[in-house]
Amino acid sequence: MTLNPVAADVRLSEAIADLSYSRALEAAGHHDLTLGLYGVGYDWRFRRAVARALVEARGQGRLLDLVALDAAGRVLGRATDGGLSSRGSTYEAVDGHQRMVALYAADEWRFAPDWRLDWGLRHERAALSAWVERATTVNGGDPATLADDRIAVGSGIWDRRRARIARTAATLALHWRASDRLGLFTRATHAMRLPDPGAFRIGSGDAVRALSVEQAELGLIWRRGGAGLDATLFASRFPDIALPDLSLDPATGAVQVGQHDATARTLGLELSGHASPRPGLALRGTLTWQDPRLRHYRFADTTGGTPVVTDLSGRMPRRVPRLMASLSASATLPGTGWTLDGDVSAMGRRFADDANTLALPGFALVDLGASWAATPVLTLRLRATNILDRIAVMQGDALGGEIRAGASDGVITVRAQQGRVVAFSVDWRL
Repeated sequence: MTLNPVAADVRLSEAIADLSYSRALEAAGHHDLTLGLYGVGYDWRFRRAVARALVEARGQGRLLDLVALDAAGRVLGRATDGGLSSRGSTYEAVDGHQRMVALYAADEWRFAPDWRLDWGLRHERAALSAWVERATTVNGGDPATLADDRIAVGSGIWDRRRARIARTAATLALHWRASDRLGLFTRATHAMRLPDPGAFRIGSGDAVRALSVEQAELGLIWRRGGAGLDATLFASRFPDIALPDLSLDPATGAVQVGQHDATARTLGLELSGHASPRPGLALRGTLTWQDPRLRHYRFADTTGGTPVVTDLSGRMPRRVPRLMASLSASATLPGTGWTLDGDVSAMGRRFADDANTLALPGFALVDLGASWAATPVLTLRLRATNILDRIAVMQGDALGGEIRAGASDGVITVRAQQGRVVAFSVDWRL
């Protein structure tokens, strides 16, 4: 099979400042008010080169050479070079900069003995800029192989990209303490995430945008001694998402990055509980069920020279499950300095593509750990993740089709979670 080995170099220099002021005051009730100013500036350097390699489809697969022979068995030429069918099919270089400032305010207003109103505002303004190097192709000069005929390298020509963007996030929640053990709340939130200079990588020019999230919640909180349960009904809407679409140029093998516009929504229920049945023992679990759906997801493809409109509205977004769950436990052994812990995380069936043609099976992973506080300053820890060495498929092949998954003779390529890993660490505090 053909793989796309990647070499990348990413460097970041960043400075962050946060100035906040908090004050309690009385005005038609009790207020805990917070005001703040936040600023960040960073320089980001990104370089990436992608090759193409012919590899055996097996564990620890070897690189394969494709060689042309004459009738006498003499080598006439090679389609590969040391297993590489292209020493450089894709080249990317971006030097990005971002400056962002945010003003925020929040208040917890207890206007009655059992009632509280929480609100928060955050306004962000960002200036993005980047220099993006154009790629060109060169011939490596080896006539005995085709692998170096078109090597993607930097051209030395840089294009400037700039964008300014501002957005405001807000949240408002009403809490009612119905009894000493029971509380109810409702919350409405408009959140956002501003883009970063990496958005210029996809060749979208200056057309960068923020991601918005609108969410409504209705929740219940119950507490009794060392036990508690939270239950939250939620509805979320994503009005302006851009779904990436990776593909390979059939002529050069270069990675092409595009995007399709869509909206999405999800309805769900989240349960979270914790308990301490005895001193030193803690249990915690979460369970989330949701129904995520794409909306207004239409795009045009060309088939046989004829434009064909595809409508994937109503499908589930790629890699988003309906069901997720986790359970963790930790126990401290009195007088020994030992702490034992373990957790199980599970994820239900998802789809590798937006067309929902390739289903990814659900899985459960088990992690175990132990730590020993040998002295007040020295702690030893042993941790085993995915101890059962399960093959947990996380996503399909991005280059094989995330809009509509591709398959060759019934064979698919997927990406799995890392297998069993055992780590030992020493923590020494000065």
